[in-house]
Amino acid sequence: MSFTENLEKNFLPRNDLSIIITDGWESIDQFAILFKRVSPRSKEIRFLHVLGKEEIDPPYRNDIKLIDSEKETGNQVTMSKRMIDLYKGKLHEHMKRLSVLCRRYKIAYLQVHTGEDVRKFFLQTCKKHGWLE
Repeated sequence: MSFTENLEKNFLPRNDLSIIITDGWESIDQFAILFKRVSPRSKEIRFLHVLGKEEIDPPYRNDIKLIDSEKETGNQVTMSKRMIDLYKGKLHEHMKRLSVLCRRYKIAYLQVHTGEDVRKFFLQTCKKHGWLE
């Protein structure tokens, strides 16, 4: 069962506030289905998109095996500069589409990096975006 399917199945009905915390690696179509089904069940939904530093700027070079820890599958890839640039472009496009989808369903979208200072994130970033008062 995928993240979005599992979340929809276990989503509590009639919440005042729901916060979805995810790495966002599901397809945009799967998130669209999820948002359509859960948005009427919560007064306010916030989407916290968590990405690791190595996901944003992969430090890898040459031949490596990438492993999907959730699906326990792997792919052998050659990480050239061209491949990394292509990956970064696709990641940026995916994040942009996810942000647009959130806006369409009136879901607040915020991105955080795993290396970010937690105190700064809560006291500055969350306050700035109205997630905390």
